[in-house]
Amino acid sequence: MKLSADVAHKSQQCKWQQDTTGHCTRQLIPNVAIKQNFPDFGVFYYTRRLLLNDAMLNDKNYRTGTADYPMCDCGMEGESTEQFILKCGRYEKAMR
Repeated sequence: MKLSADVAHKSQQCKWQQDTTGHCTRQLIPNVAIKQNFPDFGVFYYTRRLLLNDAMLNDKNYRTGTADYPMCDCGMEGESTEQFILKCGRYEKAMR
């Protein structure tokens, strides 16, 4: 059973790395996991939107004309998915 689980995991990892879509998500989650834990539905919903690069962040909203500026409220740089998750100082305490 363990051998078949290992083969299945390696197969999924190989497919994940070679897929032509999902580049943004792959940068954030480079390794396939058996289970992703989300504490509640709201977090799951917004996390899914972030991973699909479909969150309502200033960078995208500015390009579509629904935000006045592309910058993050922290003032660091454009509020993109990568900046929001990995670089924004406003959420540093929450991520610990």
